[in-house]
Amino acid sequence: MASHIRNTMKTKGIIYVCFGREFDESLAGLMRVNRRSTGLPVTVMTNQKEPSPIWKKLRDIRFIYFDLPQKDNRQVKTSAINYSPYDQTLLLDADTVIQRKGARDIFLDLDHADIIVSPEFTIQSGELTYNIYKRTIEKTKTKLPLTVASGGFLVFNKNERVNHFFELWHSYWQRMGSGREMPSLACALKNSSAHVVYKSGIYSQRKRDPNCIIQHNWNWRTDFWSSLRSNIFKKYGVRNPNSDKSFDVNENEDWKMVKCD
Repeated sequence: MASHIRNTMKTKGIIYVCFGREFDESLAGLMRVNRRSTGLPVTVMTNQKEPSPIWKKLRDIRFIYFDLPQKDNRQVKTSAINYSPYDQTLLLDADTVIQRKGARDIFLDLDHADIIVSPEFTIQSGELTYNIYKRTIEKTKTKLPLTVASGGFLVFNKNERVNHFFELWHSYWQRMGSGREMPSLACALKNSSAHVVYKSGIYSQRKRDPNCIIQHNWNWRTDFWSSLRSNIFKKYGVRNPNSDKSFDVNENEDWKMVKCD
């Protein structure tokens, strides 16, 4: 009982990393859907001096402006603890929707953990993995096995252990060339002093899952997202940020499959 009381006294909220005009407009539309499932306060980390007018129709939204180009969004994301105004934070990418009630209950696990993430896969010694993961593992001297977590969903407390995690994540990301953040995220979670809980069923990264609370927009081309997108964008007159894009793993050195020793 005492633990539950402590949790309810802490401020809770959602922060989004949302750089670029088209993503700003799209997230504003998606927030109309989110508000059907949660009333949690929202902070948007943006590089738009003048956010979309759609935001004016939404309550309990605040903005933190960064004078940075769109390509530097991960610089902010990997340092998110420095900008969150909440004691307990749900960090989401701009292309996610809260499709079911229960977002506030996600924070209950923070009574006995520092960080909550959604596991994607595990890298074992002797198995094949992408070269970008192997190089990050080697450069950060991370021991296997390594659980890779989704980069678009992170729940965390504010404390020294979580500060240490974010410092590692940001430094690893910079050391690896400031590109993809998930390999550095996995290694920082493994090497930090934070107590990390890997929890499935809350967030879906790649597949449409009507039972999860938070659904990631994988590439805006599934039937679910096509339907949701068309309704939102038609109603609010905004564009799909990825309408001319489809997910494609680049044929480069990063994405070659190699054995992880």
